[in-house]
Parts: sequence; structure tokens; C-alpha cells
Amino acid sequence: GVTMVVLKEEPAPHLPGVAKVRLVELRMAPGAKWPQTIPNSGFCTALQGTITIEVGDKTISKFAGDTWVMKKGLKVVAYNRGTVEHVQRMWLLIEE
Repeated sequence: GVTMVVLKEEPAPHLPGVAKVRLVELRMAPGAKWPQTIPNSGFCTALQGTITIEVGDKTISKFAGDTWVMKKGLKVVAYNRGTVEHVQRMWLLIEE
């Protein structure tokens, strides 16, 4: 399965259009599949395992230590095709 836990939330008074930033930890068990439309733009860092992300006709894999950005509204399907739990932290930009 897939779990998300909010670790921290802070106001963002100096970012126009952004009310707060939220730090979230995402965990995906081996074999998990997670189709979604990205709800908030943000920055992601993989801490453990591998995540494979399908975006349209493109497929990318991110490994422990990789960092990337995600855009609000993007339709993706994420998979953990590995044998260990995938863990990532995401700083999400929560709009006003």
C-alpha cells in the first residue's frame, strides 16, 4: 500500500500565492501502484528504494538520493517495482 504522513507545516509569508509549505513522508510497499493527479507543486527526495513514475508516454525511475520537482495537475502513475519499501520526503507548496 501507500501511506502519507504530514511531518511539518509552516506558513510561507514570503512566497506569493503560497499560504504554507508542508513536509510529507510518502511510503510505498513493494508492488504498490499509485495513480494520481498531483495536488500541489513541490520538491521530492527519495530516501530509500526506487520509485518508477509514468507521465504520459514517458517512464522515469528515481533512486535513493535523487531529488526532483513535481507540478500541480500532472497526471502520473507511480510504482514500487522493487523489493524494499520506497520512502520519500516531499515539500509541498500549499496555495492560498
